[in-house]
Amino acid sequence: MSTQKNRLIVLSDMWGTENANWLTEYTKGLNNHFEVVLYDSCLLGKVTPTPSNPDYTHQQFTENGIDKAVQQLIELEPDPVHVLAFSVGGTIGWKYGLKTDNIKALCALSSTRLRMESTQPSSEILLYFGTNDVFKPNSSWFKTMHIDFQCRNNMGHAMYKDYDFIKKETPRIFNFLKNK
Repeated sequence: MSTQKNRLIVLSDMWGTENANWLTEYTKGLNNHFEVVLYDSCLLGKVTPTPSNPDYTHQQFTENGIDKAVQQLIELEPDPVHVLAFSVGGTIGWKYGLKTDNIKALCALSSTRLRMESTQPSSEILLYFGTNDVFKPNSSWFKTMHIDFQCRNNMGHAMYKDYDFIKKETPRIFNFLKNK
């Protein structure tokens, strides 16, 4: 008799899944515990990534891409899921959780736009930020929100792409997700 695996959705950063080899380092071990579905945040939000102009890519998300991505997720994921998300993907996952109450656990890495949120999904939440990420939420935000978070010394916004970080932190991330 086989048991059905919980569904884990992985939401990419603002650059999408193309050329994101680092994503496989997170997902390869998760297949043993979850039915893993990878979503490209750019495709969800109908955003055109423009590596030569990161500000323009960011602007597309903030103007309406995040909202479009959340609406797409609502249609694609009607049942409760676990979420692993990176940068803007964490904001998309967070807002999806607020609108649907369909998140069992959310682990978001370098999701700096969360600093603008004043309500949170009812799920278990674990956040990661680099201490050198100038856009991470401030300490009063964390106190107000009562959220479990990890800050990694001497790391910036792109820490989640660093293979040493991935190797060190994935066991904690896996345990957080699979035990919720």
